[in-house]
Amino acid sequence: MNPAIQLLLVFPFFAVNVDNVCLVILIGAQTAALRLETKEQRHVFNERMEPQSIKWRALVALPKKWLVKVTPDVPLEKACLIGCGVTTGFGAAVRTAKVPVGATVCVIGCGGIGLSAIQGARIAGAGRIIAVDMSTEKLDTARLMGATDTVNASEVDDVVAAVKEMTAGGVEYSFEAIGLKQTAEQAFEMLDMGGTATVIGMVPSNSKLEIRGIELLSEKKLQGSMMGSNQFRTDIPQMIDLYLSGRLLLDEMVSATISLDQINEGYEWMKAGTVARTVISFDA
Repeated sequence: MNPAIQLLLVFPFFAVNVDNVCLVILIGAQTAALRLETKEQRHVFNERMEPQSIKWRALVALPKKWLVKVTPDVPLEKACLIGCGVTTGFGAAVRTAKVPVGATVCVIGCGGIGLSAIQGARIAGAGRIIAVDMSTEKLDTARLMGATDTVNASEVDDVVAAVKEMTAGGVEYSFEAIGLKQTAEQAFEMLDMGGTATVIGMVPSNSKLEIRGIELLSEKKLQGSMMGSNQFRTDIPQMIDLYLSGRLLLDEMVSATISLDQINEGYEWMKAGTVARTVISFDA
């Protein structure tokens, strides 16, 4: 094998980077190689997204269809972000919703996926991008990623009313990047006539969204996005080019780089919502 070749693994829900000389895995966004060995484990994982059902491994054999060759110019500890979270959020804006130049956009949730959706909207040419979160630190990062306005949900009585007041009626495109019934419904409610709400977050399977039927007569649309509707063999190299040209920000999304034995701390940070992305490196 050519030691200069880098391969990026793309797998639903997970992003793993492989240096194919020694198959060392750099893990992005609390993600890893996994083997779900029984139907019960797969069910638990799909329903709860909990780490108890995952086998964390330092070596893994992969089918080539899961891999994309990337240029060695991009560090794997940055490329790993693209394998899942960035692809999902960026693609939701660019591919799923197809945000046009000049559009008014709102992104609910400024974790790694929400920040990626903000970047996708910025690169697509959106005229106004409103970021919504309860963390001042995350909203500051959202502005760095391209948000033009922010709403701290902990400081307003009604997020939907606040966004509608800012936009004189509502946004053209909204994105939900948390995975909650309430925020998914808010994404739809804040739309202007003819607007499109895209749910990126994994709303629990036992939750049903409620919308007012009359709103549909205003040609408002509610849709979902799976992995950013990506075509990863072409999309990932394009995103890497955007990163290398300085248009797609990855370094700024990494809140911490930790070692594998710190993974439990990483999960606690993720659950607490205090990080955008944590990268696990065997060299840390």
